[in-house]
Amino acid sequence: MSDEPKPTEQETEHKRTAVALVGCGTAGGAHAITVSRHETAELVACTDIDGAKARELAAGHGARAVDTLDELVAAGPRVVVVAAGPAEQPGIVRRLVELGFRGGVLCEKPLALSLAEARETVRYAADHGVTLAVNHQRRFGAPFVRALELLRDGRVGAPVRIEAFGPKGTLLDWGPHWIDFARMVVDDDPVTWVDGLADFTEPQAHAGLRLEGHALITWEHAGGVRGVLETRRTPLGQPLVRMWGTGGAIEIGCVVSDGDGGWRPGPGLRVVDGSVETDADIESPLAATQWLRSLDELIRALDEGRQPAHDAARATAALEICLAGYRAALGGGRQRLPLDPEYSLREGVAAGGPDAG
Repeated sequence: MSDEPKPTEQETEHKRTAVALVGCGTAGGAHAITVSRHETAELVACTDIDGAKARELAAGHGARAVDTLDELVAAGPRVVVVAAGPAEQPGIVRRLVELGFRGGVLCEKPLALSLAEARETVRYAADHGVTLAVNHQRRFGAPFVRALELLRDGRVGAPVRIEAFGPKGTLLDWGPHWIDFARMVVDDDPVTWVDGLADFTEPQAHAGLRLEGHALITWEHAGGVRGVLETRRTPLGQPLVRMWGTGGAIEIGCVVSDGDGGWRPGPGLRVVDGSVETDADIESPLAATQWLRSLDELIRALDEGRQPAHDAARATAALEICLAGYRAALGGGRQRLPLDPEYSLREGVAAGGPDAG
């Protein structure tokens, strides 16, 4: 039996992290489940433009549904999760700050539809003492963490090329995750140019926009490492991410058909360096535990008075590459970075063809 004293009721209460949720759709529901699984977090309030959705989610998680952001802030959350679209999130963050909220905010990716909006949101939050993070949860996945460890240990030599794939999705959906990870591979070595192609003849809906059915973008880091990202409606039998080094490659999550027109990630990690080593027991590259680690990182950052690993400034750097890819694909040609901060994806996509808007 341990001699350590048990925490008092007051100490337990002090550890409690009150969380509020803006947006009760699919992503909001996933965040609510994540909060329920966290050791100290508790969902206290939620709101949605559709009040019925908020009431349903609140009833399932012991929270209170509210009609306005004023009421949400009045519920006293330490963390607010914003699970809205990129067109709405900057305004929501600003309004939370205006109402006096001073804790941590976890937004969905991407943060905004233009660099100007994203950077202004980051600046405004920082100026008012709000810690702003973006839910790039893939960076916390065990296969990705392990792949970086292997790379740092020189298992496949120095990195020369990064390939990523987004099955049944768009550049706006998969791009922020994979580009954020690519920047980790090269220790944030800046990107000098981005080029791209996209096909909008069979558009996919995402974040309130009609986006491409197929896209391919390429970029180059200042140190010479190249990146490639492809998104398409039909899954291919290829890894979600492949890192090429001078002595081999590391692959994460091969895409496997589910036999019903969909897909699932295959074995989590494979190293090819003259021999082949597959770790099929490591967690899925898309494991739900990544959401939990994302929330926990923000809470720990608040406790420790630091910026979280997935802070909004880092997320904005990944967003710039996505936006540059769209601009190149929509007729702008190769984009030299830095990108024009006023370029808006909404305007760019609307100009991409009769079916986009």
